[in-house]
Amino acid sequence: MKKLDEITKGIEFVLDSGTLDAGVSSVSFDSRECEPGSLFFCIPGFNVDGHDYIPEALTRGATTLVVNKKVEAPADINVIRVKNPRRAMGLISAEYFGRPSEKLKVIGVTGTNGKTTTVFLIDNLLRQAGIATGMLGTIENRIADKALSVKRTTPESLDLQYFLWMMTKSNCTHAAMEVSSHAVALHRIAGTKFDAGVFTNLSQDHLDFHNDIEEYYQKKKSFFTEYLDEKSVAIVNTDDARGRDIAEGSGGRIIGYAVNDEKADVRAVAVECSDTGIRFRVESAERDGFDIESPLMGGFNVYNSMAMIAYGISRGIGTEHIQASLAGVSGVPGRFEKITAGGRQDFTVIVDYAHSPDGLLNVLRAAREICRGRLIVVFGAGGDRDKAKRPIMGSVAAHEADIVIVTSDNPRSEDPAEIIDQIVLGVEQAMVKIDPSKHFKHFIEVERFAGIKKAIDVARDGDVVVIAGKGHEDYQIFRDRTIHFDDREVVRNLLMERY
Repeated sequence: MKKLDEITKGIEFVLDSGTLDAGVSSVSFDSRECEPGSLFFCIPGFNVDGHDYIPEALTRGATTLVVNKKVEAPADINVIRVKNPRRAMGLISAEYFGRPSEKLKVIGVTGTNGKTTTVFLIDNLLRQAGIATGMLGTIENRIADKALSVKRTTPESLDLQYFLWMMTKSNCTHAAMEVSSHAVALHRIAGTKFDAGVFTNLSQDHLDFHNDIEEYYQKKKSFFTEYLDEKSVAIVNTDDARGRDIAEGSGGRIIGYAVNDEKADVRAVAVECSDTGIRFRVESAERDGFDIESPLMGGFNVYNSMAMIAYGISRGIGTEHIQASLAGVSGVPGRFEKITAGGRQDFTVIVDYAHSPDGLLNVLRAAREICRGRLIVVFGAGGDRDKAKRPIMGSVAAHEADIVIVTSDNPRSEDPAEIIDQIVLGVEQAMVKIDPSKHFKHFIEVERFAGIKKAIDVARDGDVVVIAGKGHEDYQIFRDRTIHFDDREVVRNLLMERY
């Protein structure tokens, strides 16, 4: 039980009714989870408004409401009116759970591509060094060795503070987490103190949520200016123009990492990429140079690895731990994941989460590096999301692959065929510029299973098949239903039938 005056420190509010001397037994933004003595956050959402659920919250026993407008409530109910309930939820939840982020070293990773893998690699490094960790991200939330379900890339602020509190109770000392632009814009990280922030890169994505790419970038940048202080470290990709801009304005100590930027604090040189992994040498002003060998594949994983390495160097983690963690990493589910089944398979299949133009470009170029034959790609685009990127992804696929199969992703409320038409427009526009000697082909398969089967059926010795867009996801979302669908599972079954 916490007193209301204790957990409302640091926020501006108007007490419309009740008393700040009241006790709070729990906090919730879901009226169904309220109980006697609860504080209920009335969050205005995109589809529903939490204020509409005040009667249910009160029926279940809530005694305190956090609102952003005048509401009718019994005289004995504490009503706190704030300007932004989302921000208030983060700050109040942090106080309720005893400011757990101040008892941890929290590392936040943001950027368009590479967040999930970089978080995974940092967590792996810390565990390799014998450090107890928690991890929050797209694939997995984990407290010490206990895995939890994932709803969002970055949890809602109340859930985030609860997870961090649970980490402290499980004797974790560090937490690595993804920080999406939505999380910054919607104040999901309000009340969280960060020991380090990592910027991977920036390219077009989420323009269904942000007005334009500049707004998208500014939200990423504000993580470094508003959430890092002089005791924090900012790990920034200085090969990226936006990264260089962030480096100039971050509130933390800057550590730049790069492959091409000769002024970077930590550089990868003598880079080699093959179908067995990546190799490079690390040069840094802070310690002697050392070599890296990892089974991770693709040039983009050199950058993801370098982000982890720069973090490790900045926090004094030994070179032997850095080398061992990268040498022993088994890969990240659904991130350039090689799928095999049957000993006679003579072509390579890669499943990846790439769902933005730049992400698809990186994956296809990495696949080309290991391709002895033709490069085949199967992909679609999510419904109810940024429509502008669809023809761009079609153009990328046409320029980089030899065979393009356009199919459905998660169409949601949109017509799958209309989404495909928008992608194919980009494919056809690119075909005008493609050298006819390339013998480029493209196909349309509305059903995702049929698209993947087409790719497996036409693949031959030395080819590389890339199944992009869904990665680790094991479902497909339609207008009226969600079905089980796992690209990796489908590929394995098809390979077993073929071989």
